[in-house]
Amino acid sequence: MGSKRCAVCNHLNEEGRIYCRFCRAFLGADTGQKIVRKKSIWEIREGQIENEETERRPFLPKAGEREKKIQADEESGWLFICPVCGRQYPSAGGNRPLLCTACSYFFTEEDKPVQRQRAAEKEKLRQPDRTEEKEISFRRQNTGPMRRRGEDISSMRLIGLSENAPFVLNVSEKGSILGSNGNLRPELFRSGRFRKVMPQHLMIWHTQAGWYLRALKGRTLYNGEEMNLGVCRRLADGDFLNAGDCSIRVEITRGRKND
Repeated sequence: MGSKRCAVCNHLNEEGRIYCRFCRAFLGADTGQKIVRKKSIWEIREGQIENEETERRPFLPKAGEREKKIQADEESGWLFICPVCGRQYPSAGGNRPLLCTACSYFFTEEDKPVQRQRAAEKEKLRQPDRTEEKEISFRRQNTGPMRRRGEDISSMRLIGLSENAPFVLNVSEKGSILGSNGNLRPELFRSGRFRKVMPQHLMIWHTQAGWYLRALKGRTLYNGEEMNLGVCRRLADGDFLNAGDCSIRVEITRGRKND
């Protein structure tokens, strides 16, 4: 009478059984011979595991090769230098560092290793300046949409229309502050009741694009519209400013020169 041997637990079972009565594993065909059970991973010797892993992954370097390569690179004198703070990092196996631990600068493919200079040389180690390859000019280019726009060379004066203290003031291109403690005729605003009328401070300055106004303190009306503090407005000829009870007319003499 035939019998079935379990391939898992190696026990004999009756011929008619489908599952092993010892381990409940599925029984295959009747062999009548002892089945050699496959060893689990815990039963394989450590040496065999290392050999199998080495055969499956032959591209992995052997133990100690990476350390020897890093040491050889350090002795050869190749460094990666942070272009921001100048900190030096040895070329570890030809690999560039991810980022600088001092200033958090991320190294890119454009950052190339630099050979270590001799101790006798006093030149500062630095990364090759990439701006030398291409001339960069921060001047106003004549190829943009503003190429036909000329430089504003207009002059400006303020005409006070208040009955309390009418005045005519020429504004410097460097800029002026109009108010009780400003640099634009301050004695005009410190005398009499006009000091109480105008506690506002207005800043006026000139640029290549024209004249600009900024309210620094108090309530100021620009052509009847209240200005928010710190907001810039471009002035034009004929604008009216109301600061308290003082009405000021802006007069700008146009004059432009082309580049």
